Amino acid sequence: MFKRIIPRILALSLLMAIAMPMQAQDKLTKKQKDSVTVAIINGLIESRQLIINATRINSYHQQFHELDPGYGIVMQEDSIKAHLPLIASGISGAYGSDSELTFDAEVTDFNVKSNKKGDMKTLTIKAHDNTCNYSIKIVIFKSAQCNISVSGQGISTANYEGVLRLR
Repeated sequence: MFKRIIPRILALSLLMAIAMPMQAQDKLTKKQKDSVTVAIINGLIESRQLIINATRINSYHQQFHELDPGYGIVMQEDSIKAHLPLIASGISGAYGSDSELTFDAEVTDFNVKSNKKGDMKTLTIKAHDNTCNYSIKIVIFKSAQCNISVSGQGISTANYEGVLRLR
């Protein structure tokens, strides 16, 4: 009986010895992929060339609603354009109605903060057009997922989730 078990133990040990370095290689590859994505995100932020597709809106009841394609934010150097639906307290209508937040504004203030690990960036943007001053906060994670918060004069804060387009 022991004669059968010993070869199996040796075979199992050999397989584990081979599999361990392969798992380490997979983790290294993931780290390399993450660092490339973070570098692309940093480059887009530095050049102020951001395209964020909004995928979900958070209602004031903390319920998320999936969005149709076509909603989002585009930032090009010193201008920011937004086309977003509204669901917020103080705004009549529900998602899918004519309540939308659409603007093409000039960026007046742009700040970037990183967390300690450097894998999350928080952008704080102030912008204005002829009718309103806007405050936009975008949190970009290393996965290119984003949390977006937009407020303005007479507009309750609207919260979204989205994805940064990595060109």
